[in-house]
This record gives sequence, C-alpha cells and structure tokens, in this order.
Amino acid sequence: MWLEDILYGALTPGVNEPTVVVVHVALLGCIASLLFLLAIVVNISWSLTFHVCMLLVLAIGLLLLFSWFMQQLSCEAV
Repeated sequence: MWLEDILYGALTPGVNEPTVVVVHVALLGCIASLLFLLAIVVNISWSLTFHVCMLLVLAIGLLLLFSWFMQQLSCEAV
C-alpha cells in the first residue's frame, strides 16, 4: 500500500506524505554515504577531500531547501 501511495504521488499533481518521506530518506542516505566517503578519503588526497566536502555541502543544501519548500507548500495549503 505504501509503494502504491508513492507511485500515486508521482503521477498526480501535488506532493503526498510518502513521497516526501522517500525523498528525505534518499537525501539522508546520500549524506550518510558522503560522510562515510569523507572519513575514508580525508588522509588520502586534499583535492579528493575538497570535492567530497563540496558534494556534502550540496547534498545538505538540497535537503534543507527541499524541507523549506515542503514547509512553504504546507503553509499555502492552509
């Protein structure tokens, strides 16, 4: 049923709660994997560490902006 709600949310206008949860989990997984990668490469190469840090900043920024946008949509619906 939960997977059907996600598919339904992808095919209809607007955003439903399961879709928001899946996007948050995916972005948190991306951030977790980048943190793990950063822990591995921190002593290997400065250039690689810099690039992983920039990807981490982008992923965190995307999560924050997505959360802010969803909050703005919920305020307009009220």
